[in-house]
Amino acid sequence: ILYPGPVDDSAALAIQRCDPDGPAMFYVARLMPVHRSQAARMWAFGRVFSGTVNAGLEVRSIPEIGRAPPGLAPKAIGGVGVLDAFGKIRSVNSKLPVGTWAAILGVEAIVSTPGTLTTCASQDTMPITPPLRRGPSATVSVRVRPETPGELPRLIEALKKLTRSDPQARTVAEDTGGHSVVAGSHVHVKACVEEVRSYLETPLHCDPVVVSYSETCTAESPCLAVRTPNNHNEFQFKTKPLHAGFAADLENQILDPVSCTSMKILADRYDWDPADGSAALWAFGPARTQANTLVCNDRHQYLWEIKDHGVAAFQWAVTQGPLAEQEIRGCRFTLQNTHLFADAIHRGAGQTVSTFRKGLWATFLAAEPRMLEPMVLASVKVPTADVAALLEALAAADGRVEWQQTDGDTEILEALLPMVEVDALLEAVSFPEAEILFREWKVVEGSPWDSESVSGQLCTELRRSRQIDTIVPTWESLGVKMVEQ
Repeated sequence: ILYPGPVDDSAALAIQRCDPDGPAMFYVARLMPVHRSQAARMWAFGRVFSGTVNAGLEVRSIPEIGRAPPGLAPKAIGGVGVLDAFGKIRSVNSKLPVGTWAAILGVEAIVSTPGTLTTCASQDTMPITPPLRRGPSATVSVRVRPETPGELPRLIEALKKLTRSDPQARTVAEDTGGHSVVAGSHVHVKACVEEVRSYLETPLHCDPVVVSYSETCTAESPCLAVRTPNNHNEFQFKTKPLHAGFAADLENQILDPVSCTSMKILADRYDWDPADGSAALWAFGPARTQANTLVCNDRHQYLWEIKDHGVAAFQWAVTQGPLAEQEIRGCRFTLQNTHLFADAIHRGAGQTVSTFRKGLWATFLAAEPRMLEPMVLASVKVPTADVAALLEALAAADGRVEWQQTDGDTEILEALLPMVEVDALLEAVSFPEAEILFREWKVVEGSPWDSESVSGQLCTELRRSRQIDTIVPTWESLGVKMVEQ
């Protein structure tokens, strides 16, 4: 769907007819700096879907669906440009017709990516739906820091510009005060670092690239009960895997969490139990991927008073899992039953949040948890003479060839391999042409408590890197009890 609004409004009709005289509808794909020395000025690069665009035209920004309106006044376009044969933006003085891939100057203060610029006066005009969905997983990160502490404010501004110009990249401000750039592949994260350097214009130091993993469960847990420190409240939880397609559709933004209020969709597509009821869906998390659900099957009279505390604990629990403080993915956490004290002072956030999180962690650990590693599809183009070295490197990286084709003196291969092995693959062949795309999450073999297994060694390494105890906790060690049902 290109335009999610009514099919009979002025913007929809103009887009359908490619009307050059209709209201201007310009989709902004990304923001690009005009020049390294002028990083504050940015081109808004995108496509004209209706009307014409020219310098001096007043446009306003329509935010992406789900974002709050920016509340900014319209701005006049300062200049327009097109891509030349060398891939650079060249300023032009002519009007840009429908269908043109173009760049607009002077509107970077009112638009973000992806976004829509329009001349429609109606506030009901909807934004153009992004033709390309965002990548499902940003799994590669690198910590960046300036040469001197005094350059930190400039680094923060440079990171803000990066997130505005590249919608598939994100930045993380860590609790320790450090800053990280997170992207979908090694190539992407290196390009993001170079872009930050161009904004900063001072030396930038980078730590080694780190690949993020995930945690999941593979079986249904027993019902476990956990009590608050004052022994006045008790929560009972169960955990089981989500339907694989449900988690993937949430990550890929194919399924909007708002649509999950329809029990028919959940029951028909994802084998959801209709007996749960749509009102039982409390939250999706973590905020970035929303690939887990928190469901409540209880109807205690005081339950809604502590709902916000439970949702906050759920977001905390799935953002940092118990195995190695990685994000949890593909799990359904269910609050089966509660016993709450009548006096509100004895069931405040100080009592419930940490207890709720401990209960979620315990049921997750009792549901046969496993680590997930990101797998990528590498499309590599190499000379025929280097194919043997490439295949040897793939075998060493636990990769497998999915597709292969000969094109003259070059060989084109598509191979599936772990994300962590990408750098070794690219270094195996001289000057390879490679495109790396995230494909899927793969379960790491072995139990996280088995120090001899791949999963156990991975958990130990990740926990050591985060400077926490290398021993993975068990659900029995968290002080919970099993409930007979």
